[in-house]
Amino acid sequence: MAQNYNITITASFPNDANPADSSLTLDDNGNTYADPGDQITWKIGTGSGVGRISAITDDAGSTDVFGPPSSNEPAPQGGGSGNWRGTINSGIARGSIENYTITWYTDESPERGPYSFDPKISINPTQTV
Repeated sequence: MAQNYNITITASFPNDANPADSSLTLDDNGNTYADPGDQITWKIGTGSGVGRISAITDDAGSTDVFGPPSSNEPAPQGGGSGNWRGTINSGIARGSIENYTITWYTDESPERGPYSFDPKISINPTQTV
């Protein structure tokens, strides 16, 4: 049975000198383990310093565990860019790993960014019960 995994961003560390070397603290330590058909929801935690997520994309050369179809790809939920959700392709090979990038802006006024951070999603090699 498909599950929904919530990943909460709990802290942010923007690097203005090199935005690609910025980092986020995720409550799953930056490595999500899921099964085919599961949903992943990214949430911005209160006090994390992140104001909004502008994109969640697979890294070049990495396995895309979400598509096809393109409707599975991570996208903002509820008309805003606070929470994002994607659905793992139900036919993805077990043991697949996707390195992906979260592109984000600070919650400061005015906001700063974009910054990026590269966590990963690992598809469980065997079915979980």
